[in-house]
Amino acid sequence: GQTLTRVAAVPTLGSARAVAVDGAWAVGGDSQGVLTVLDLGRSAPELAEPHLRRRLGAPIWGVAVADPVAFVGLATGLLLAVDLESGITLNRLPLSSGKVEDVVVAGHRVVALANGLLHLCDWNGTQLRRLDSAPSPGLTVNPTGGRSRLFTDRTRVYATHPGGYNVFG
Repeated sequence: GQTLTRVAAVPTLGSARAVAVDGAWAVGGDSQGVLTVLDLGRSAPELAEPHLRRRLGAPIWGVAVADPVAFVGLATGLLLAVDLESGITLNRLPLSSGKVEDVVVAGHRVVALANGLLHLCDWNGTQLRRLDSAPSPGLTVNPTGGRSRLFTDRTRVYATHPGGYNVFG
């Protein structure tokens, strides 16, 4: 007897590529490099009007949220930490020359996938710092334009690839 009902339609300036939710915030990243931030404390009709939109200068491929910060992976290989209340970029960390395909928060760490490498990063509230990197075998360029994805149960990270997925602990 349960049904799904759309409560809001949130427009993005480009094609929406990634969405993440944590606490009172939802963020979306798009092909035009615009981060759209929703305050989930607002009523359903108000959700269609974002709390803020922020141009980040390059297409967004991956987003993760750990309230009150969004971690954003760009097509330029940068990983950004963005304050959700103000939209200010708090820190930026270059990871690769290729796109950052996806980002997750695993426990107290930020994990990003770029150029076939999984990057484990620390966020101390003001600065992103890379702790380690490891190859994620099986990744190839997807001719259909898809991307590899990351998932986490907060202790392990799962990185998809065309033939399956890799598990990192």
